[in-house]
Amino acid sequence: MQFPIKPLYKRVRKDGTTNISIQYCYDSESRTLLDTGIAIPAKYWDKKNCCISRGIPSIYGNRDDLNLEISRLIRIVENLLAIAKRKKIAYPLTFIKETFKPNLDEKSLKEKEAIAESQNPHLNLDIFFQIDDYINSKKHKVSKDMPRIYRNMKDHLKAFETFRKKPVIFNCLNHDFYEEFVEFLSFDYVQKHRREPVIGLKINTIGKTIKQFRTFLRNRIRKRIIPQVDLEGWNILEEEVDAIYCNWNEINRIYNIDLQQYPHLGEGFSPNIFSCINEQTVPKSTAAVSNPYALTPEEIMELADYNIQLWMDLKANLRRHELDSAKIFNQDALR
Repeated sequence: MQFPIKPLYKRVRKDGTTNISIQYCYDSESRTLLDTGIAIPAKYWDKKNCCISRGIPSIYGNRDDLNLEISRLIRIVENLLAIAKRKKIAYPLTFIKETFKPNLDEKSLKEKEAIAESQNPHLNLDIFFQIDDYINSKKHKVSKDMPRIYRNMKDHLKAFETFRKKPVIFNCLNHDFYEEFVEFLSFDYVQKHRREPVIGLKINTIGKTIKQFRTFLRNRIRKRIIPQVDLEGWNILEEEVDAIYCNWNEINRIYNIDLQQYPHLGEGFSPNIFSCINEQTVPKSTAAVSNPYALTPEEIMELADYNIQLWMDLKANLRRHELDSAKIFNQDALR
């Protein structure tokens, strides 16, 4: 293989020795030096042939053995570069620097290749690895709460995998999977961090999980990591709610609102259903009847009778019980 690789040395110590390194040039600006662990006097390095020259004292090792070791390490670097190319590693220079060790052998290379494959999103098609890769790619592009929502989606999927006792893989994603997943989240999912067991999620929470899962799948399809997935019928479930969630600043502002100018909004306010009001007109004020609910004379008389009966019941209870007894408000006490 033809790679921009060659052995050399850069610095010479005061005692005249130097470390032999293998230089790899990724491009004209990016390069690295890989230490071979071999140290010799600089004058015994043949720059033209890139090898150790004759006459090196035996204290530094056998010349032939040292040259064979340098050749072996060059092949190791070549093999690492071949792995980086085969496994489509995005940053081969970083991969070489982090992986190369002078004691690497063929067995270790196979292990490094397997690790490289497991960490490459274009080769490792484990769905949960892909979700983690998706979360990492979104960390600096979304609000701070979104990664937590992504992780919740992953947790729901992991719980479903445990429940169905079958691995969740990209090839199993179809409409049947969608229906089973929604049914699990609705009726079988056990919510975490609850004192008492709570089974099932709310419809809007299920809809949020489905929405984020669909978005994740479309991202993987767009990056050509996985083939097209038929998402027709994967509806996002939702229901209208009247709950409004406020943050602490909004709650504090509501708490400190002054309602003196708006008594009808105050606690315990009860509007009149039939009353006499004074209307301010120029030059004098006039009295008028307020009947906002358009009550008929018969309805008003019925209300009057009901209120009279309440007062009569109260008087009867006061004759039977002490003033501090709650029974004076109990209608059953009259029987």
